[in-house]
Amino acid sequence: MNYPFETEFDTYRLLVMRRNACELLLIAEGHRFSPPSVRIPRWERVAQQLTTAVKDHWGLEAYCLFTPALTHSQAWPSWFRYQVMESCRPNDNPPAGFSWVAAALAV
Repeated sequence: MNYPFETEFDTYRLLVMRRNACELLLIAEGHRFSPPSVRIPRWERVAQQLTTAVKDHWGLEAYCLFTPALTHSQAWPSWFRYQVMESCRPNDNPPAGFSWVAAALAV
């Protein structure tokens, strides 16, 4: 059964990059890292909602680049949507609880 509050929002995992995609913004969870995620209202402009959410939640200025085409698996569950973004300020410190990680290490 779907509840209205579940279907009126989408959860996006954000692949926020900087420095020509050499670094990726990740949340440190113990010895693991994961991409940040936000819930935004469905049926509204995705890019506008995501840039606003990133700024409001973490004080990070970023813009949307594209929605990647992914094959869903356990590593990439289908209930998440993904968006590739780029930081507008490549030299800023990461928000609290986040780290800029070399993209080569994040794979």
